[in-house]
Amino acid sequence: METDNTLTVLEVKKTVSAKPDRVFQALTEPEQMNLWIYGLDEGRTEAEVDLRPGGAYTLKMIRPNGEVAYEPHGNYLEIDPPHKISMTWTSEGFIDHSVLSFELREVENGTEIIIHHELPEFTIADHRDGWTTCLDHCEKMFS
Repeated sequence: METDNTLTVLEVKKTVSAKPDRVFQALTEPEQMNLWIYGLDEGRTEAEVDLRPGGAYTLKMIRPNGEVAYEPHGNYLEIDPPHKISMTWTSEGFIDHSVLSFELREVENGTEIIIHHELPEFTIADHRDGWTTCLDHCEKMFS
């Protein structure tokens, strides 16, 4: 049986109580990314970032026992502080190549973070859960 690799755009949103420039820092500075970009309830991330169009990034997601769970990586496509970041996303064994973007919109209570992640349909549910967990961790940073 063949796997359907038709791409679908997943959208996940969360409002956090911080200004867009502060949220942009949390999305782009490795020390801050390490605090919230982890799609499971427990664990940590080691982020390496070359924040420029064409620059590379790696997000080593590490389980509490020290095992590397995932290691997505890619290159930045667009950086528009403090409004938008887009990048390629590859996670060996899961996603060969997709496009991920974060849009930041100032709202009355802070900033709405909108994630768009172009993915094969069969990976949507797992990525929705992962990004929802990540955004919950991010929200706690600003609470």
